[in-house]
Amino acid sequence: MAHETTTGSSPIVKTLMLDLQAAMPESQREKLEVYWDQADATKPEGDFHRARECLRWAVRVAEMPEHSHLSHLSIHLKETYKAWQDIVFGTEFGSRVEAGAGPEGHDITGKQKVGPGEDIEILWVGEAVSVAKTAAERSGWDQVPWEQLVKDVLAIH
Repeated sequence: MAHETTTGSSPIVKTLMLDLQAAMPESQREKLEVYWDQADATKPEGDFHRARECLRWAVRVAEMPEHSHLSHLSIHLKETYKAWQDIVFGTEFGSRVEAGAGPEGHDITGKQKVGPGEDIEILWVGEAVSVAKTAAERSGWDQVPWEQLVKDVLAIH
């Protein structure tokens, strides 16, 4: 689903980067800085997959043995993912009306596209950052594979 104008950058990537930056100590923010140019160059296409990767990452981290104190979050995230997955599917299906430009969204004005589900996707990004922050509070940011999440999300086109 595309959420911004086709010339804008990905709101999912920007949310992830800004939320991580706000949650991290200065030493980790310096590592994050190297990804900003790549983040700014992203496009909204692929955002659903990026957001889903954030949620899957959060589940994987919560299930890691070194973060066993987060196991309750893993169960919650899986339940949340299933519920939102059903909502997104239903919303996407219902949004495909005759005036639309296809499965990516509807023509609104010029090149601007909107699609259902962006709020849900932003929540998934927030869940990933919340898990990262909670894991880091106990184990330290060096034990949280946040950098792999950023790389994986940026690799999705």
